[in-house]
Amino acid sequence: MLLMLIISIFTIFISHPLTLSIMLFIQTILTCLFTGNLTLNYWYSYILFIIMVGGMLIIFIYMINIAANEKFKSNMTLYLILLTMLPMYFLTKFYKIFNLSIFNQDTLMFKNFMNINFSMIKYFYMPLSMILTFAMIYLFIILILTVKISNFTKGPMRQMNYENT
Repeated sequence: MLLMLIISIFTIFISHPLTLSIMLFIQTILTCLFTGNLTLNYWYSYILFIIMVGGMLIIFIYMINIAANEKFKSNMTLYLILLTMLPMYFLTKFYKIFNLSIFNQDTLMFKNFMNINFSMIKYFYMPLSMILTFAMIYLFIILILTVKISNFTKGPMRQMNYENT
C-alpha cells in the first residue's frame, strides 16, 4: 500500500507521457494484486486489469502519435523524493517482519472480516473501506493526469490541415 502511495507521489513530478504510462501500468498491477489479496477472489482484479490495460493501450497509441521523439529530462526533485521515500518504505517492511508495529494489531487483522458473506457491504467496513478510499484517490489521480496530458491552453492536440476550396 505504501509502495502505491510512493508511485502516486512520483507521478506529480513526471511530465513525459511514456513514463506516465509506465507508472500507470505499475500502479494498475499493484492495485490488482492488492485487491486480489484483500478479497481472496481475483476475478475483480482480472476485470480491473483488463479494463485498465485496454484503456492504457489507447492512451499509449495516442501519445506515441503526439510525442514520438520527445526526450526524457532528468528531474532532481524526483531523485530527492525517491531518496526520502525508499527508506520509509523499507522501515515499514522492517516493522512488519519483526512485529514492531506501532499500530494496534486488532485493527490491522483482516482475517476477522473475511468471514463476511461475499457481497459489496464488506467494502464499507473499516479495514476494507481502505480499498474504496484508495479507488477514489486513484481515480482522482488519473483525472489529474488526463488533464495534465491534454493541455487545453495549447489548442487541439493534433492539428488538422483544412484547405479552403
